[in-house]
Amino acid sequence: MRPYGLFDVATVSLANSMSLFPFLDDKAEKMDFIGINYYGQEVICGTGLKLVESDEYSESGRGVYPDGLFRVLLHYNERYKHLKIPFIITENGISDETYLIRKPYIIEHLLAIYGAMMMGVRVLGYLFWTTSDNWEWADGYGPKFGLVAVDRFNDLARVPRP
Repeated sequence: MRPYGLFDVATVSLANSMSLFPFLDDKAEKMDFIGINYYGQEVICGTGLKLVESDEYSESGRGVYPDGLFRVLLHYNERYKHLKIPFIITENGISDETYLIRKPYIIEHLLAIYGAMMMGVRVLGYLFWTTSDNWEWADGYGPKFGLVAVDRFNDLARVPRP
């Protein structure tokens, strides 16, 4: 998350502190890996989210920000470096029915992961969200995240996206 203005810094600091997950510290020595779900950046303005004209967004309104994944990996690597525990990107994807930004999104996020790996972060795997269009708990069937389209009006036919 990032603040839109000076008055939003405290809200963003509070929101970011909620992603520290202190319970992980107690369990980390027993984990085989740490899974990270990452989609993008949110801009906080007042008590809500703001779309910034100069930023790029997915069709579902998530900010495209591969550098955030790089930063998250570096942060968690520093936090758990004493355990030498690997990371798996368990979810990373974008809704893009037009096929215009999915390819660059994937490439940019894989480059961010590669950059973190070059800095010593142990990344064991990457899973794109998702193989086929699905039902999103907050958005229903609207967002088209799948690498394969599901035609809900034609016997659920599967059509690979470019």
